[in-house]
Amino acid sequence: MIHKIMIPKQGVNVDEAMILKWYKSEGDAVKTGDPLAEVETSKAIFEVVAEAEGILVKILYKENETTRITDIIGIIALPDETEESIKKTIDEIERIPKDEFAYQHEVYKEWKKVKPEPVSRSLSSAARKPEVRISPRAKKLIKEEGLSLEEIKTKLAGESITAEMVERLVQTTRKAVIYGAGLGAKQVVEITRNLPHIEVVGLLDDDKNSWKQKRLGYSILGGFDTLFELYREKKIDGVILSFHSEVRKKLFLKIKEHNPDLPVLSLVDSRASVGMEVRIEEGVFIEAGAIIGPGTKIKRGAILDVGVVVCHDCYIGEFCHLSPGCILSGVVNLTENVMVGVGASINSWVTVGKNALITPGSGVMNDVEDNVIVSGIPAVVIGKSKRR
Repeated sequence: MIHKIMIPKQGVNVDEAMILKWYKSEGDAVKTGDPLAEVETSKAIFEVVAEAEGILVKILYKENETTRITDIIGIIALPDETEESIKKTIDEIERIPKDEFAYQHEVYKEWKKVKPEPVSRSLSSAARKPEVRISPRAKKLIKEEGLSLEEIKTKLAGESITAEMVERLVQTTRKAVIYGAGLGAKQVVEITRNLPHIEVVGLLDDDKNSWKQKRLGYSILGGFDTLFELYREKKIDGVILSFHSEVRKKLFLKIKEHNPDLPVLSLVDSRASVGMEVRIEEGVFIEAGAIIGPGTKIKRGAILDVGVVVCHDCYIGEFCHLSPGCILSGVVNLTENVMVGVGASINSWVTVGKNALITPGSGVMNDVEDNVIVSGIPAVVIGKSKRR
């Protein structure tokens, strides 16, 4: 017999999953209960386990590929299966066109509109705190590392914890110093306190009078030269910049000029939402409430402020600054060093040139040239930008 591996349903609102990792390769023997793959849905990260014993003869979705819950992701051949029947089954599955799966998915979504989901009226069940599921391998690793189970649950907030999540927490914790001890540092400290992989060791500031003082619970260790001493002595793994916009750009480039290898760490608030296939480069700062749609590319040094909405497949160029509450529709291209003002919006497929400044509340409907200020609805050029 042939056993078809499918991702178990995680609720009526979960239609897709991404394959994060395969624990087994084609040709490997598997036993019932063996972890086969780690997958991620909108609800949780969890392991798909083998429900039959045999040989994993085919993997149909590779790592980092997205599949619908109804799709078959792999095939296990039981010991009594013949090569001919295995090949026949694989051929039949691979012949099913992907658009047929898409069609079935659309039919399902239409069905949900007609037949709404029942609403639970049990106050006790609604108020009950969901139990965190911990895989056996994760429990073993937590014990081996001498970690506190309750602390791991707190740091890895979610409905499930896998061994890989624990490994990443142990292996990727990075010591960082915050450059800039002013108002921006308060935002950075607030974000890092909710990020288990970042350990702040102190602050830096160019104001010599502030050195050796304490702010926000951290000592100010020195200035620009101190940064490279800390890195050379392996006391830090990188630096987080607390400055905004043009000051951020100048300091970023100055650091890279002195030591190109010193990492300027990106910071993504745990309260932001980051979609699939989003690419984030060095030194990016994403604040609470930001929503970043799938397929978006964010280049080095960019800032996405509180409540920013970026729809799918946008390009955010180097050192761009998206102010609170601004909205980018799909496939927007911000070339480089663009400032988008508070509450401004940019229409789909629009390209905004280098150093452009979009004033607060504006609505950009057409492409914007380099080095200009645009304002209004629809936005028009009102002057020359001084951003450089």
